[in-house]
Amino acid sequence: METVQSIKQYDYTNNAGEYVLATGQAAANRLRILHDVYGIDFFHPPPEAHGTGMIPSGFSRNVWERYSTERWQEIRRAYNVTQVLTDNNWTLRLPIVAQNSSYLLYEIPE
Repeated sequence: METVQSIKQYDYTNNAGEYVLATGQAAANRLRILHDVYGIDFFHPPPEAHGTGMIPSGFSRNVWERYSTERWQEIRRAYNVTQVLTDNNWTLRLPIVAQNSSYLLYEIPE
């Protein structure tokens, strides 16, 4: 599962891989993040997400690789996110600031 900003802040599953429900404003915020950052409509998720309680890696990759730098900057402003961590075979339209054999760390410009 990819996350934006921090491993814990937007982790939608618990350790058992079950969907963690939120209520009230927290639920509204999660729906907005799913839509704005991951490109997922909660009520009409991609088929590969059905029954998993997770954001499919391949789906996120396709969405994130299509985002322009301007779109990433909108996400930065809306969610106070400055960096994005992906697997090392992803190609985002952002500058790479660190990498190793497994991961790429991208910077979202101001």
